[in-house]
Amino acid sequence: MMPLTGKRVLVTRPRTQAAELCDKLIALGAAPIVFPTIEIAPLEDPVELDRAIRSLAQYHWVIFTSVNGVNAFWDRWNLSGLAPLRSASGVPRKDLTGFPVKFSAIGPATARALEKHGVTATLIPDACIPESIFESIGDVKGQPILRARADTA
Repeated sequence: MMPLTGKRVLVTRPRTQAAELCDKLIALGAAPIVFPTIEIAPLEDPVELDRAIRSLAQYHWVIFTSVNGVNAFWDRWNLSGLAPLRSASGVPRKDLTGFPVKFSAIGPATARALEKHGVTATLIPDACIPESIFESIGDVKGQPILRARADTA
């Protein structure tokens, strides 16, 4: 008998992101019920994000708290006309001259999403909660920080 046989599990991810989790639940015997509680959508007004991207070098840290945040950031980056953080062959650039910023990811999945864009997370806290980043990052007094996050996070 599978460990979740007879159990119904509510999956609150957006429909476009629920399939993988549903497949895993089914494999364990569960009956997933997809009931999205959030919607992933582009910013209505991306002016602030565009400004932050153009002045990325002024920040000491950029903190990502989700894969969706990474994807939204790079969607805007790609529209900005700035050079990609990957070479044309897809290899991450080793020289990030002009981008002395450090990148933090909330967890391994967010770090992998950054790596797809040629960025290695400098900090991945032990616990996958936003507060753990701020506990792990150390003294940031006087350091500009960009926190790429959902509108309601």
